[in-house]
Order: sequence, then structure tokens, then C-alpha cells
Amino acid sequence: MSAAKWIRFAVLGSFSALFFWLFYVRYWKHRDCIAAAKSSCVTPEGDNLIPAGAFWIVPAFLFLLFALAALRKSSGARARASK
Repeated sequence: MSAAKWIRFAVLGSFSALFFWLFYVRYWKHRDCIAAAKSSCVTPEGDNLIPAGAFWIVPAFLFLLFALAALRKSSGARARASK
């Protein structure tokens, strides 16, 4: 696999990790407080969190799928080239 494809995978994987981290920090870590408040929750740090924080999981999975597709695309091209 060429260096450009590894770089593409690394960039897409990094974006996926960033959005998973945002999902964890903005929703998952405080999910009990958000569920109990039913509208918003104020954390000890002063952040006002709402249930919409769960949205961060959507771009996380999309970037993960793009990263895996980049790996699959490159391995499929190599298999076709070897035939």
C-alpha cells in the first residue's frame, strides 16, 4: 500500500477518533445527568450539555467507515493487480 493511502487512512482515522472523543466528553460521560434532567445538564466544569450531544457519534462512524473503505479499496486494487 502506498504512503498516500496510509496517510489517507491515518487522517480519516484521526477524525473518527476526534468525533468519538467528542461523543464521549459531550454525551456518554454525563448520560445519566442528561437523562435525569430531560433537557440539559450542567457539569461541575460549568458546561451545559443536552441530549443532542449524542449526535457526535454519527460523524465518528462515518469517518470510521471512510477509513475502512480506504483500506479495503487499496487492498482490493492490489489483489486485482496481482491477477
